[in-house]
Amino acid sequence: MLKFDKDNRLILDELKTLEDYLRALAYCNSSIMRIDAELDRKEDRYPEWATRAKTARKYLNWQRRYICDQLAILKRQRKEVDYSRRILRNEILVAELKKLITHEEFMQLVNKAETEASAQLVSVLEVDHDYD
Repeated sequence: MLKFDKDNRLILDELKTLEDYLRALAYCNSSIMRIDAELDRKEDRYPEWATRAKTARKYLNWQRRYICDQLAILKRQRKEVDYSRRILRNEILVAELKKLITHEEFMQLVNKAETEASAQLVSVLEVDHDYD
């Protein structure tokens, strides 16, 4: 849930989860759009209000940049955790597989997997590399 201070400004320190940051980003985007729409209609008639609105928009743009930066950090952290999880899972699978088959059978599977992986990479990258 988003929290605001007494001046109705979003409290960025209260954002903790990915969902919090996404909600805050949506709030900033919609607020900026509303301010821009009001400025288009009222800027000439209410210059003092327009000055305050432009200041608020600058502050919201700053908050939006901060939120986007934090989202990028969270995204990177999630990728790192997912990568570590895959590595750990694969190591456990290999250890369990080694218990079930002989070393020769395991090495045949490793060679087959490396050959297939190389073939897939070559087709994706359209570059022929010899990794042996």
